[in-house]
Amino acid sequence: MNIVKGAFCAPVRFPQRSRRLLSQRYLTNEATPMPSPTYELFAEAMASRKQVVCVFDGYRREVCPIVLGYTDGQERALVYQFAGESTRPLPPEGAWRCFALSRVREAKLRSGPWHAGDRHERQQGCVKDVDLDVNPSSPYNPRRRLKPSEN
Repeated sequence: MNIVKGAFCAPVRFPQRSRRLLSQRYLTNEATPMPSPTYELFAEAMASRKQVVCVFDGYRREVCPIVLGYTDGQERALVYQFAGESTRPLPPEGAWRCFALSRVREAKLRSGPWHAGDRHERQQGCVKDVDLDVNPSSPYNPRRRLKPSEN
């Protein structure tokens, strides 16, 4: 095969469906998009076991983030809401919530007791590509591991 100086190969064209599948795989399995400031704050809360006070969908929430990562390229967090407001009544013991981080506003860290619920009846489906999980024996194979908590 002769190589001609200055020659180039034509770009490979994939059908629309293949391009979509390739980009979804790239975003969710192989690449870590540049995290937003909210994502970084939730990661810091997990590492330091601090509560997050924020507004989500117009309601003031008090939460502890448990799992952080991406679903279909969107930043997501599985949180345990222990106080604040909600679209649904919040049980006295708290409840699991799935947050799209693009809808979180006015997020701030706060010291206080860590809340993670006392029962896990179902496998979480909020975060498909798990980056961080506060559970040291996470079944979700997170990309990064947190150091064990001293709290």
